[in-house]
Amino acid sequence: MFVRYNKGRKLKSFDQCISGVAAIELAIIFPVFIFLFAGLINFGYLIFLHHNMQDVAGDTLRSVIYGELDTSVAANKATDELDSLYGEFEVVVRENSSTNDITVTITADAKSSTLMPLPLVSADLLTNEIGVTVTSPRITQFNPANI
Repeated sequence: MFVRYNKGRKLKSFDQCISGVAAIELAIIFPVFIFLFAGLINFGYLIFLHHNMQDVAGDTLRSVIYGELDTSVAANKATDELDSLYGEFEVVVRENSSTNDITVTITADAKSSTLMPLPLVSADLLTNEIGVTVTSPRITQFNPANI
């Protein structure tokens, strides 16, 4: 740690002394790593959130097209399933009577769905809203006893 001066030994030259270089390198590189790590967490959570929204939308659509749930009950059930996730969600289940199609739309605000709101690595820089829409025709089940 300390260099003793010996009469027979010359002092190290300035260019060979590297005692503070590691601290300077850390001070320059550390913020970059923090932003990369925060971006990895934020965008990874967005992918996780989109996957879960798609899963809930698919489950909701299946329960409505098979006639297990009404559209309003299915929307409430989907909202309850999404409440465990971080963010504010809007679930809309619509039935088009002319085409007999059921559409489930789930949207989330990207700003409220960011885990670590940092200025350069937040999801709201890319988009304002994350959304999933799935559509399928209603499946009519026939009861053989009524035929």
